Amino acid sequence: MKLSEYHLKNQNTFRGEFVSVMDLVNYLAIDGDVTPGDAAESLLSLFGKSEASDRPRYGFADEINNSFVEMERIRGVLHLDDLLFVSAGTKPAKYADDADHFGWIREELLDFFKNKEIDPPIGLPDWKGTSCLDNSGDHQIEYPTPDDFDHEHWPEELGIAFMAWRVSTKADLSETTPKESMKKWIKENYAKFKDAKIERIATVANWDKAPGRPKKNK
Repeated sequence: MKLSEYHLKNQNTFRGEFVSVMDLVNYLAIDGDVTPGDAAESLLSLFGKSEASDRPRYGFADEINNSFVEMERIRGVLHLDDLLFVSAGTKPAKYADDADHFGWIREELLDFFKNKEIDPPIGLPDWKGTSCLDNSGDHQIEYPTPDDFDHEHWPEELGIAFMAWRVSTKADLSETTPKESMKKWIKENYAKFKDAKIERIATVANWDKAPGRPKKNK
């Protein structure tokens, strides 16, 4: 099996396992013959009545590694609620990312609905991935395709730097710097990397070149 075929197989498997916030809202809107805003409000009510520990794991779709990156439980609750508020049209977004790349593992989401004695959305389509809207909504960001991984000039470190940057832009940076946040993520996900390599990748992705620790709000 070629590397591109291996990646495509894993990609298809992951897309069958992941459910995005956007896909769930759109599915419930069509299934219930309501507006996406109404569907988002219903989800806000459902999740709002559930303890953080009872909610299905919530996180980010890592398209490069075809994996689910779970967010810390409480931060994930706040992030999800914010996206649903945006979908419901009740307030502006705090987070830059579109709801297409945040969501849940399908099986865990369906179990959550069943435990609430609500008909689970079993007809949800496979996640499409490969692109998401930028902050302005004016164009799409293209992600690596399976063929890219077989290219003789595939920049592995640049791909990892992109993912570290993307995760850190959604992280709470009040007690750390963007670079330290990215180094932490790389260490957690690429434990075999040496410190020098982690430093190099984080430096490429770091958008904050100001020296020193972050200033705490008084």
